[in-house]
Amino acid sequence: MDNFEVELQSNVLKDDGILSNEKVYTNITQALRLLIANHPKIEIQSKISMDGDIKFHVLRKNVGISYDDVVKYRDEIFSPFLVNLWGELLVRENINKFATILTNIKTESYASTVNKFEHRKFGMDLIGDKFVFAFHLSFVQKIMFEDFKQQVRKNK
Repeated sequence: MDNFEVELQSNVLKDDGILSNEKVYTNITQALRLLIANHPKIEIQSKISMDGDIKFHVLRKNVGISYDDVVKYRDEIFSPFLVNLWGELLVRENINKFATILTNIKTESYASTVNKFEHRKFGMDLIGDKFVFAFHLSFVQKIMFEDFKQQVRKNK
């Protein structure tokens, strides 16, 4: 990763018995910091499936990850932890785009599309030059309810 370093502090016991505070670098932290740092633009890739799944993507180059980085950090980038964290971050940062889709679902199909299933985890794949995410639209509804509850509490 180009000039990108993540620093964690860790106490290390040296051979001479003296505790030292050294830098510790982890691949998962490096990957996470890079994924979060660039605020890539999302593109909603597809309409909602009959069972409420939706896909969106971000361009790899807009994330700031080279193809070599994808190869080097593949295990970290595609780990369930990072996929879910990154997917949730992208949805929350772009909630207005997804809320518009949610509110445009026809009343007669809302229950079967949104409420029939529950979002559990994000899927992610690298297709060409795009990180493609898939998730269930019930997650958008959950976020909107959370936001609504926060607004109600603020106005009490």
